[in-house]
Amino acid sequence: MHNLFKSALLVLALALALPATAANLVTNPEFRTDHDDFIIDWTTDQLKHPGSVTLLPKDGVDGTDAVRLDLTKLIRFVQPGITLVPGEKYRIGGYVRTSGFKAPRKSIIIYNAGWTKEVGTKLIPEKTDGWLKMEAEIEAPESKDNAYYFAIYATKSEGTVDFCAPFLMPLTEKGLAESKPIPQWEHRNHRLVPIYPMLTRVDITNPVMDFFYAPKLPKELAAYEIRVATRMAGQAEFSAAAAFPMLAGNRCQTVLGGLKLGQGQLQAELIDKETGKVVTASTYTIRAIEPAPAAAVTPLNNLVGELINIPATEGAHEFVNPREGWVFIGFDKPSPEAQIFLDDDASPIVIHRPGEASETMRFLGQGQRRLRVVRPPLNSRLLVRTVPQLMVYPLIVAEKTNIGIYRYDLDFFRRHLWHSFNFHNTGAWIPRTPFNQAIDAELKERGIGVIGSLNLKSSDEPEKLAEAIRTNRNMPTTLGLTLDELSSTALPFQNLTVADACWELQDFDKYVYTWICGGCELDNPKVHKNVFSACTNVSQGKGKILFETYVVTQPSEEEANSHLDERIRNIMHYAKQCAPDAADRVMFVMTGLTTNGVWNVNVYPHVDIKYYFDMFFQKLATDPATKGLFGVGCYNISHCDEELTRWVAKLVRHYGIDGNTDMLSKQYGLTYAPGHLQNCDFEDGFASWTAVPAVPESLRPLTIKDYGRTHLQRRGLPRETGDTTAYFERQANGVNTLSQTALNLVPGRLYALAFATSDPEDIENPKNVAQHPMVRVSLDNAEVLPELGYDVRYPKGWSGGWGEWKHLREIITTRVVFKATAEKATLTFTDAEGTTGQKRLLNFINLKPYIAE
Repeated sequence: MHNLFKSALLVLALALALPATAANLVTNPEFRTDHDDFIIDWTTDQLKHPGSVTLLPKDGVDGTDAVRLDLTKLIRFVQPGITLVPGEKYRIGGYVRTSGFKAPRKSIIIYNAGWTKEVGTKLIPEKTDGWLKMEAEIEAPESKDNAYYFAIYATKSEGTVDFCAPFLMPLTEKGLAESKPIPQWEHRNHRLVPIYPMLTRVDITNPVMDFFYAPKLPKELAAYEIRVATRMAGQAEFSAAAAFPMLAGNRCQTVLGGLKLGQGQLQAELIDKETGKVVTASTYTIRAIEPAPAAAVTPLNNLVGELINIPATEGAHEFVNPREGWVFIGFDKPSPEAQIFLDDDASPIVIHRPGEASETMRFLGQGQRRLRVVRPPLNSRLLVRTVPQLMVYPLIVAEKTNIGIYRYDLDFFRRHLWHSFNFHNTGAWIPRTPFNQAIDAELKERGIGVIGSLNLKSSDEPEKLAEAIRTNRNMPTTLGLTLDELSSTALPFQNLTVADACWELQDFDKYVYTWICGGCELDNPKVHKNVFSACTNVSQGKGKILFETYVVTQPSEEEANSHLDERIRNIMHYAKQCAPDAADRVMFVMTGLTTNGVWNVNVYPHVDIKYYFDMFFQKLATDPATKGLFGVGCYNISHCDEELTRWVAKLVRHYGIDGNTDMLSKQYGLTYAPGHLQNCDFEDGFASWTAVPAVPESLRPLTIKDYGRTHLQRRGLPRETGDTTAYFERQANGVNTLSQTALNLVPGRLYALAFATSDPEDIENPKNVAQHPMVRVSLDNAEVLPELGYDVRYPKGWSGGWGEWKHLREIITTRVVFKATAEKATLTFTDAEGTTGQKRLLNFINLKPYIAE
């Protein structure tokens, strides 16, 4: 007790000693706004939900400004990016005023990166008598990069809450010395941002250029103008500047003069008309081009346009490529003798490869092209189509396929991937061995592009990032790299770091692509217009935005449809606010992260994710919002089993090359929820199952909080998905059995049964050793194909040792492929292989049709 009293006195003394003016880590607690009534330094979600944040001038405590928050959609009014010290104490709080404010969870909190931990005040009352000060002493939890989020939030709320004078104050010397408010960034965002068209696509017959300026101007817009001048190659001086007025939203549409075809420079200045002062100025490299040539293109879907579809005959065939981009060229039948030459190339681009189609894809410039066909297949057709960039990650070719660790050999790539994808992204591609050098030569011969990757760091500075890109190890052996990754919800200074680095690399001669994660909604125009323009004008206009559209399965097909529609349309809505031609500057990339134990979008075991992924690609191919996408793709087949990898390649081919609009799943008789089993996650205990424990309680339903999200790593909401399991404990005097009869099988059809298991003791306290699966399944009325089965372990199977993954628990996904011999088959899980006392958890029992090669 004496020590506790001394500690309390010490904390109080420190709190009194800390300078009050320096202690509050919350930036803009007085709720200053910009010209759009946006509360500066607080959540950008206030832009997505108009009316959710209302300023109440001088209505707060002691006449301060307050805000009225409608959290029904906003959920959280948050300030991201405060630096705290884990384990140190802080005082958190603010003033609230409520009347009829209801929610099961409603507090003033800080939470860590990923929002896996939160600490804060008690629940906000439903009704207060005027302003109520709420505060708490908290200890900062662990967080990546020591970055935290200050928020007032509520879930499933009703009514509104008024909020003012928020504070977060360190209570220790270490906390005071090392804690930091969010970085300020406005001084780095004074660029005149070119919005449309791209700087390398200035139409000489219609040379408009739209600009955007983010900062709030001190005078009315009419007091300013933008002056533009150009200097084309070979010219010593800039043309006479032309002036254009500022428009609503800090925009300006200019018309460029003095142009001639080719490269040049554009100078833009924002001028205070009264004083003649240059507020800001920006200079860019531009390219003036002729209008796109007329081309006979028949759209097949959003992604594919047909240029030639004629009986294949020997001789020359011409077509016009309407834009710079990928073109598919080939025959509808394979032939050992057929060849196609492009323009005046001495080597054919279509050649015979045993067991493969006679076709290729090439990235071609805009304009007239000529093909020379030699010995076409009998009664075949010549096909030429515009197609998107079709990207797959990674480029890891194994000496021999091992389906137990999702590694595939060269034959697999040739048969299943390289006739669907025309582009590889990978961590590093520096072919040193003869094996990889031969692969590299073959990729070049096929016309398949390869780029590497560079990890972004929160501590990056623009100059250092630009230099890291220039000198990256992938540059000599690939077409460029991707920046991995920038969150759409990242702090403004992190966004601007990437933007500034890309502007420095506008003339760089290698590709720089930028992965966008975190929801992918570029909804903060003050920052994201700059980011979008920079990341697509980089690399002489060849930069692209790669949206990480890692779509998560939903409970029902109806919910899946709504989820996909909303996700895809919202992403494109905000992208088009950044640039009207956004579709041609972006790619939508789904994920093969579908394995339990690693970041996992395969959330619901009753769903056939093959059908769900088909829904995703069909929407990209048919929804008006995504018309004209530059590309689509898949990340990451290293966590994707062989069937799903082949299926994704089929989908990419179906929509991205063949130009279909109907679902491929219909051809294979797939459905969203096959329905062969019930209660596959034991969310209803052992309903629909027959449980025979060896002794009481040795086989029972068990719920483990956050098991699904934290250990199985299932994404999405609700958070408790996957927390329910079947618990097995092996007994000396018998085995536990758990069985259910699968219904509505088709005799003769192949099915895949998968399930996840783990050690509950490992879950509670990581052992960092490989576990014996123990729980096995047997089936009647089935012919098991053992060569297609596996036990995939994560993380052990990938790491070769626990190393940096020592905090993870081992999750084993087991797959059994079988041929049904009757319409019903009984599945029986037992722990017969276990040793006495061994424990195991079972859930995610997934039974669906299997698509063979």
